[in-house]
Amino acid sequence: MGEEKLRAAGFDETATFLANLAPALSSEDAARLCDAVLADHGKIAKPPAAPAPTVNAVDKDESALLCTIPQISLAAPRAKFDVEVREGALQLIGKAGEVVAVVKMSNVLQLLYLAQPSGAQKVKTMIAAVILREPITVGKSSLALVVLSCKDSDKVSVKVASEELCNKMEGAAGYGIISGTPGEVLCKLVAALADTTVEKHNPYCFLSTSREAGVKCNIKSVHDGFLFPTDRGMFFANKFVFLEKESVGWVEFKGSAQRVFDMMVHMKGGEKHEFSMIDKAEQVRLGGDGKSMK
Repeated sequence: MGEEKLRAAGFDETATFLANLAPALSSEDAARLCDAVLADHGKIAKPPAAPAPTVNAVDKDESALLCTIPQISLAAPRAKFDVEVREGALQLIGKAGEVVAVVKMSNVLQLLYLAQPSGAQKVKTMIAAVILREPITVGKSSLALVVLSCKDSDKVSVKVASEELCNKMEGAAGYGIISGTPGEVLCKLVAALADTTVEKHNPYCFLSTSREAGVKCNIKSVHDGFLFPTDRGMFFANKFVFLEKESVGWVEFKGSAQRVFDMMVHMKGGEKHEFSMIDKAEQVRLGGDGKSMK
């Protein structure tokens, strides 16, 4: 058997040599010698690479499929997916039709739909965030939220295969059609299925000096983005983080004598989150008077 493999690979002389040694070798030793020769010359194929991790079959949601929102570009996880909306979960579908991630409706803590501060820009960027109770695994990453960013001029329409669900959704048109920006449609569907509400900008909670929902700042002095104070916590967009108000221990303000200031959020569990380079004019609006506060 080993001799045949060697001849097939073009090692005729080695095969003849092995045949002459055959009386002195066991079949197992002959096979090992043959494999060693082939491996040394790269003639044995390497085992195929393990396929990319996907959701285990037991984790996939098998509840009724209500609709699919096609080719949505998510900011977290950063990729384009078809989003299956099922009675029990959202499923992110990859290019090959595989289930990449499952977001159970029971795992949804909160929904946010906010306008990113736009300055003089006429077209607003809308951010939809699904905040999770427990992180999910997507590939090798752990995500505590699913985020979609879209222009307010982007529009989609989907047909929902549930009259009962349509009746629960605000703004659902006849024949089960729901329309809006991709983020708006996603939030409405999840809110109805998870029996929660979509939190939008509440100016009585926070209003920046430029009359926006958030303020520009950095997190960890590296990632620039926008901080949105909400009724239930703080949401930072870019390196996406949500700090639930109930988990915040106290907030410390630094650099009050400068044109910008930093804000350190101390969590009850001991974790710290620093937001820096915030315009001094926003300090009072964020609840700070230059001193530490609880």
